[in-house]
Amino acid sequence: MISRLDYMAEAASISAMIGSEENEMEAGEKIGIWDVIYESRFFIVNLLGIVGFGWILWEFVQGFTDRHRLFAGVAMLAVCLVNCYWRMFFVTGFRHRYFSHRAFKNKVPRWLKWVIRSPRAEDMYLRGVQMVEAFLATADAQKGVIWWASHHRHHHKFSDTADDLHSFDYVRNETGSFWKGFYHSHVKWVLLKKYKKADYDKVPDLKKFPELMFFEKARGYLIAPVLLGAACFFLGIALGVGGWAMLFGGFFASTVLTYHFTFFINSLAHMMGKARFDTGEQSKNCGFLNWFTMGEGWHNNHHHKDIAASQAILPEEVRSDVTYQIILLLEKLDLVKIVYKYTESDIAEARQMDDLAKQTRRAKKRELETAGV
Repeated sequence: MISRLDYMAEAASISAMIGSEENEMEAGEKIGIWDVIYESRFFIVNLLGIVGFGWILWEFVQGFTDRHRLFAGVAMLAVCLVNCYWRMFFVTGFRHRYFSHRAFKNKVPRWLKWVIRSPRAEDMYLRGVQMVEAFLATADAQKGVIWWASHHRHHHKFSDTADDLHSFDYVRNETGSFWKGFYHSHVKWVLLKKYKKADYDKVPDLKKFPELMFFEKARGYLIAPVLLGAACFFLGIALGVGGWAMLFGGFFASTVLTYHFTFFINSLAHMMGKARFDTGEQSKNCGFLNWFTMGEGWHNNHHHKDIAASQAILPEEVRSDVTYQIILLLEKLDLVKIVYKYTESDIAEARQMDDLAKQTRRAKKRELETAGV
């Protein structure tokens, strides 16, 4: 764990990487036919995922009279959930906390020091591990990790302003429509062609690696999802479920879940819940989202201190941050080093903010009771 001074330097370094302040979004912006054509694959995957969910349900219905069909439904659902959550970990743990915020670092474990002795060998090891992490992260079909990190860093610098890529609050205020705000923050921004490419000026720490840049092109970032889809197809054949059934139910359905669980943080985590800290934007702590996002529901905490590896602060919150629990395990195995862990003063500050919020709510309640409301 680094000192608070080192943390400030690291945070300043990440902030400097964000890049230009050019306005990249206009409220109520129209989606043209070419935008739809460009991102038609997104609609196609969602459609195939819906077919996959229907297929799973149909197998369960048929399972009332046919045990093999019941087995098929259970197998498809199990593979769907496994594929959803292992990929969600690579979204939350690596796309988000590692590549976007550098909240932890890879390291050569002590038990490999006898093999990896020279600085050159250590550099090759670390770059190789990072490449594998980037490759596995692309299995979620959300493009390359540099594209993802570039846009996410931009979001943090301009959160809920006109320059934010996916602000619910700004679009709702400008258009006067709750649903337009939700639609834009949840999915519409993905369809805008101007966000097709990453701004590499925002990610100099990542673009210097050619192996990561490889995943920025379709031939790179589509390898992992194609291989995963093929694996599901052949697994379905091996289990006697059927290749196409497992492809739709195990792969496409889980991909749609991974998409929208990720998008929930862009939309719902800025719409509902409570803000523990005044961060100057509309991020919220939304506990129920932790069930879908492996701990990303502590979103206001995250915007308060985005370099922290944990998004939960209080000890009673930390167990709900499953991503952080896995990162802690990796640290215990000496595979990673966490950059910043919440201190006792951070925990005390969080409790103080919670107590202040409770006092404010009680005072308002007494006012309403006194007024006879």
